[in-house]
Amino acid sequence: MKAIVLRAASFRALRPRLLDSVILAELIEAVKTKYKFRQVPTIAEVAEKPANFGYGEIKREDTLIVIEQLLVSYVGIQATSIGASTRTSTEDSSFFLDELVGWVGERYHLDVAPVFPPAYHSSLEVVFDAPISRRFDELRPIGQEVTSLVKGYGLQNCPEYQLEGLSMHFEPNPALLPAPLAFIVERRIGSRYEENRYFSQAPLKTKDHEVVLAQLEKILVA
Repeated sequence: MKAIVLRAASFRALRPRLLDSVILAELIEAVKTKYKFRQVPTIAEVAEKPANFGYGEIKREDTLIVIEQLLVSYVGIQATSIGASTRTSTEDSSFFLDELVGWVGERYHLDVAPVFPPAYHSSLEVVFDAPISRRFDELRPIGQEVTSLVKGYGLQNCPEYQLEGLSMHFEPNPALLPAPLAFIVERRIGSRYEENRYFSQAPLKTKDHEVVLAQLEKILVA
């Protein structure tokens, strides 16, 4: 199995309306300067939607981490959500968030204790050694039947329908915050089936996501 990180995002939920006492113009400029963000929101944009910063950086030991996005938003009266994403790992995005939150708390004398557990969003491109559909041969007649019916409508060159992927989630619960994403594994759009290339999304840290995918491969492909 080979995996490539497409997006590794970490989120922190702090007390509601955390930044109401802060002068936004000063905060935006300070964040831009400290982390060298190339894209920053205007005051008008912040008033209408979440504050969206793009392409900043932070040094972690000898490595320069590129922060693709920093997103700050109010989640109703429940929390202030601060999220950051990289193309390296959730460890890197979490490192940045911890540094940012600590710095903002100290600079503006704010209580930055979390009000909900941290959350993660990991998106990977993964190449398995074989298609994950091989363990679902019992479902092949369904694909064949769908294919036969489509051909009967006149599309005689229709390829055989195959299992595209799988997903796992739970019954929605509005009281559950933060609300974890579904775990998804599906064919990578634009790739040939013979490549066994998939897209996977998970509410997990990058390393944990890779472990789960390796376990999935062991069960379905081995």
